[in-house]
Amino acid sequence: MHDLVLLLEPDKDGRSIISQYYASILLRSRPDLPFLPDEELVDRLFPFKVSSLSAKQSSFLEGAVKIPLREYQIDGVAWIHSLRLSGLGGILADEMGLGKTLTVLSELVLEAERAKTHSETLPPTLIVLPATLLFNWEKEISKYAATLTVAIHHGAGRWERWNQALLQNVILSTYGTVRNDLEEMVKVRFHGIILDEAQVIKNPASGIASALFSLKSSFKLALSGTPIENHLMDLWSIFAFVMPGLLGSRRRFERIFVEEGGFGKWDSDRIALLRSLIAPLILRRTKENVLKDLPPKIMIDYWIDPTPEERQEYKKLKENGRHSLKGISGGAYRLGVFSLLMTLRRFCCHPDLVKRDPPLDFENPAKFQIVKEKISEALEDGHGVILFSQFVGVLDRFEEYFRAERIPVLRLDGGTSLVDRQRMVEIFQNNDELSPRLFLSSLKAGGVGLTLTNADYVFHYDPWWNPQVENQATDRAHRMGQDKTVFVYRFLTRGTVEEHVARLKEKKVALFAKVMADETFELSEGLDLTEIESLLSSDGEFL
Repeated sequence: MHDLVLLLEPDKDGRSIISQYYASILLRSRPDLPFLPDEELVDRLFPFKVSSLSAKQSSFLEGAVKIPLREYQIDGVAWIHSLRLSGLGGILADEMGLGKTLTVLSELVLEAERAKTHSETLPPTLIVLPATLLFNWEKEISKYAATLTVAIHHGAGRWERWNQALLQNVILSTYGTVRNDLEEMVKVRFHGIILDEAQVIKNPASGIASALFSLKSSFKLALSGTPIENHLMDLWSIFAFVMPGLLGSRRRFERIFVEEGGFGKWDSDRIALLRSLIAPLILRRTKENVLKDLPPKIMIDYWIDPTPEERQEYKKLKENGRHSLKGISGGAYRLGVFSLLMTLRRFCCHPDLVKRDPPLDFENPAKFQIVKEKISEALEDGHGVILFSQFVGVLDRFEEYFRAERIPVLRLDGGTSLVDRQRMVEIFQNNDELSPRLFLSSLKAGGVGLTLTNADYVFHYDPWWNPQVENQATDRAHRMGQDKTVFVYRFLTRGTVEEHVARLKEKKVALFAKVMADETFELSEGLDLTEIESLLSSDGEFL
């Protein structure tokens, strides 16, 4: 009976109102619970079931979508369409590189045809995405789903085009635009709202999440290969959008599934309870399971020993930083710890990135020297290379070096315009012998929304404590369309904060795997102060 109380959140009179989906899940998955609806109601409580596409629907898609769909994509279309017809929302959580965009567009084509057959006039489907993906979605629609009409609601003059946009099948907009234009957009009831990279709303208190929660639609779908990036509240926030109320109030969810103690987040029974509710509403496939013809991805941790001079300077920076933190507390202490962490990370990347007076002078830093040699070797052997770093200063130095060597290079960071971003991808993907084979990118700007399958070497110059962020970046190359084995190098400086980051990732519990049944996934949670201190400690004691 206690599980039932946890699930249903009864009012002061002990009564709860639950949805038909909720009741169906209880009947199907938890026959042990004392839940006995009236017999006349039981007949109406059918659990959600995916209906395969009919022969007519499959034949229609073959002609309407200008690229053959893989079997798992057809299954995805059927799953989305079944959700829509059942009045449910869900999360398409396929691993990066499996073509979630094409799967969604195919279902939209199918839904438009269904409406046409029944002489229905539908309002548009709103697709909300990061600004960097606007051109990608527009291009995919025109290339593969040309029967859909599309409008872009973004940028200057967008309201002049709004009335015309409402007549289209699809409206593409960005998270920031929706937040800014909420007052008008909330007046529209869309046929569907689809979020790409839905982890953007993982903070339910953010202005973007609040804006999206208030939009009205007949159907909601979230796309994210990483619906849990930091902790279970990420998942609650996405479900608060696609199926409001399913997981209860935020406070109750935190108390049951997230907080330590009591029914703590690591309690297997609580995770099983959560999965029994959400499993039918999440579809996740991995490349390993469905792309049998995709070449393998080989991960290599490449350890680099700093020079004696670098090791001595690193130790001095660390000791000076720790000394400066003595005697301070509160916000100033947190800021100081974070500042020290960033200083040490920059030093590991390249001593020149640390601002000192007089400046540090290391002619050939060990890490930079080794990685530029690795890049040169790969390019000489005819390979395509992507290098990711979190520091634009690192990109500056590699760009300067290779341009001086007369080696063509493309460079993408947060300052790259959407037009230039798309142009760079097209240049890199061009098979012309003179096209650049080296692509430098910041981890944040280039980690999503790019297809760079002409690269078969991926270099992560500096580590990040969330491995899924690195995985997303790696999947720019290791995705559908790749026909070569992809070698992924993670360069780590021994005896430094980078080594501690690697160890911290190894210790993180795979919460994602528990909830999503994906045993290959490793989760790294956001770092709290204690974890940051541990990165700066070599003997178990920070100060």
